[in-house]
Amino acid sequence: MGKIIVSTTICDGDLGEGWTSNEDAARAYLDFLEKEWAADLAAHFPQHAVEIRIGVQYDTSGGSSAVNVIVVEDGVLDWRVEDEARRMLQVPDYWQTFCENPPPEIVSRIDGDTLVRRVEDAIADSSREDRTVTLDDEPGLRDELLVASDDNAEVDGVVQYWGTDDEGRPWRVHVALALDA
Repeated sequence: MGKIIVSTTICDGDLGEGWTSNEDAARAYLDFLEKEWAADLAAHFPQHAVEIRIGVQYDTSGGSSAVNVIVVEDGVLDWRVEDEARRMLQVPDYWQTFCENPPPEIVSRIDGDTLVRRVEDAIADSSREDRTVTLDDEPGLRDELLVASDDNAEVDGVVQYWGTDDEGRPWRVHVALALDA
C-alpha cells in the first residue's frame, strides 16, 4: 500500500473580506480542505493511505503556498500517481465551494452577502409558496429580518417576522431560538 502526502499553507491575510475574523475563516477552510481532500483522494486512490498536512500562517498575506503532493510506494517515490493526484486537487474549485456555504458563525454581518441572500431567499420562498419558512438562528440573522420585516413577535422561543414583498404578497419567516442549556 502506498501513501499520498499532501501539504500546503493557508495565509489568513489572503482570504478576503467578509469574515468575522480571518483567523476563524482560515481554520474553517483548513478543516474543510482536510475533509474534502482526504475524501476525494481516498475515493480516487483506494489503494493508498492519505495524509493531509495543512498549516495556517496568521497575520500574513502574499499568496498561500502551492499544494505539494508526495506519493511513496514501497519506499520509492511514484511520480505518476503524484502528478495525477496534484492535477486532481487543482481541478475542483475548493475555495469556491467553501465560500458558497461557509460555516455561518464565520460570516461577517458587515459584508453580509451570504446572510442577506439567505433572508431574501426565505422571504421569496414564503411569498411565492404562500407558506411560513423557518430558519435556524445564526449571528446577524434576526437583525437582517428585522430590517426586512413590517413587524415581529416572539412566541414560545420562536421569533416570527412578517411583511409584504415588492409585489404586495405577504410573507412569514420564523427563527427558532436556541434553548439555553
